Amino acid sequence: MYRLPKFIINLAALSMTAMFLVACGGGGTDNASSVVTGGSGTVGLFVTDNPITDGTIKAACVTYQKVEVLGDGRYTVYQGQPRTFDLLQLRDHARPLAFGDVPTGVYEKIRLTLVNDGIELKLDNDTGCDVPSRTSAYPKLPGNNKLDFVVKGGIVVQPGSSEYLEIDMDAEKAIHIVETGKNCNSNSANKNDVMEVNGTCTQFNFRSVVFVRALNKEFTGKLIRVVGTIESVNREDRSFQLCNALPGMEDSGAQTDPMTRCIRVRVSPDDSFFNAAGSPQPLADIQSAVGEQVTVNGRLWRVIKPEIPDGYQPRPGECRIWDPALPADQQSLPGACEDLWDNVQPGQYLISGDDNDYYPLVLDALTIGVGSTTLINGMVDSSPVPVSGSQDEQFGMEVGRPSPIDVVLQAGVTGGNGTRIIDQMGNPLTSAALFPPRPVKVDGVVVDSSSVLGELVVLLDDPAGLVGTTRMSGTIGSVATDGSAFVLVMDPADPDNTKVDPTLSDQSVAVPLEAKILLVDLSTGSSESLAREQLTRAAGKYINLYAVKQTSGLGDWLADTIVVIISGSSSP
Repeated sequence: MYRLPKFIINLAALSMTAMFLVACGGGGTDNASSVVTGGSGTVGLFVTDNPITDGTIKAACVTYQKVEVLGDGRYTVYQGQPRTFDLLQLRDHARPLAFGDVPTGVYEKIRLTLVNDGIELKLDNDTGCDVPSRTSAYPKLPGNNKLDFVVKGGIVVQPGSSEYLEIDMDAEKAIHIVETGKNCNSNSANKNDVMEVNGTCTQFNFRSVVFVRALNKEFTGKLIRVVGTIESVNREDRSFQLCNALPGMEDSGAQTDPMTRCIRVRVSPDDSFFNAAGSPQPLADIQSAVGEQVTVNGRLWRVIKPEIPDGYQPRPGECRIWDPALPADQQSLPGACEDLWDNVQPGQYLISGDDNDYYPLVLDALTIGVGSTTLINGMVDSSPVPVSGSQDEQFGMEVGRPSPIDVVLQAGVTGGNGTRIIDQMGNPLTSAALFPPRPVKVDGVVVDSSSVLGELVVLLDDPAGLVGTTRMSGTIGSVATDGSAFVLVMDPADPDNTKVDPTLSDQSVAVPLEAKILLVDLSTGSSESLAREQLTRAAGKYINLYAVKQTSGLGDWLADTIVVIISGSSSP
């Protein structure tokens, strides 16, 4: 095993509180004085999305070619071949966006550079970002194809530290769809932002509605999905090195230390391993996949690893089964990792004396599938039933085709597990939870046009923050001094409002402390997260409001999200 000097390892544990975006061009930070000068650390960025409920858009493909961090210098964490991700596929998980080593310091801004027409909204059925589309809309991009995300407090990089942030590109609010009647002419330089949809001319607008939060024990983020190549397997604790998995830290040559370009994946007895055909295999067979590309779904290890008091960490080369429900002095004794591995019970963790080894990323696996698996969104059409002649089950899944497809829930094999079924929080479920018409996502191998071998099935929640939420637009009138309430002067020209209140009278809005308030500059692509007491800054500004109709209490509406729109060249 490769190891960094101990003094660097000991500085690696740096926690950060959850953060949201603040204004572009923000000033300094109080954290600068606490940074140890010299050396470098890793910045890792993941991208995810909230669900989008509009059925018009079948895929939202974002293509980027460069990612930078700016603050105490300007450093690139990814630059190379354009990479594309589909926002609509990121409802239940996050994917690596960019990883890189940067000098110690405080970095207040993340800059994402998209390619020309870097956001493609596909309107065809049965299409994805890797399939040419017959009908696509390309909303005009602000800020010369650059999106700037400035992080409150900055990203504090210490020697040897790893700082991970989840970037939530909220497509439901970022992509504004407006029916323009029979006029399909575009007023912008981008003539592809207006399309005819179901006989109606529709305009697609984009605004940078993006939230950034640090991954830590308070905010563990979503399931992480990575694709890479297994380079080596540690037989004792059945972890493996996964390489070419992080944009910006790919294999740069055979002589490169794998601990600077690969990630470590920890395997637990309740994980599932599948071969290239999508069939379950014994976990010990992971050794046979060395040199193969695999898809891994897992959790960031450092945010789920239990706290081990001083004196109880096993020695290098040994392991210890740790039960978070027991005090430290009642934990089992350390021993050989290979001997203890099969004795780990649900809710327990196998702690290795080598867990402090530095990698850009360490994942605790849930499923490991050889090859690049396929993600499919849909609705449960029929509940699981036994598959004749096997221990498997299968359920019908509606995916927008004339006929549902069959998803096979595979039984485990000796020494290995079968299809994993979880909710969006990662909690295990049984097949009894899969009944119509619940929304699900399946990660697996397509057998033919009507059948999929499931490796991971995620039961999706109702769209968070959108159930019962109504969208309105208008201008903020009077605002309470503490931002707890305001008057919305509704815009009679906005089609959204005709569905809300035909009289278009002014509406009173209560703002709870947990409401999200985002100021978006359309010309620069920058965003600023406001505290409730800062809402007075938005007086007189145009907003999109997402709110719930009040049945009691103060105000006509209860705000969920307030997006303040700035069309000029700078924020107020």
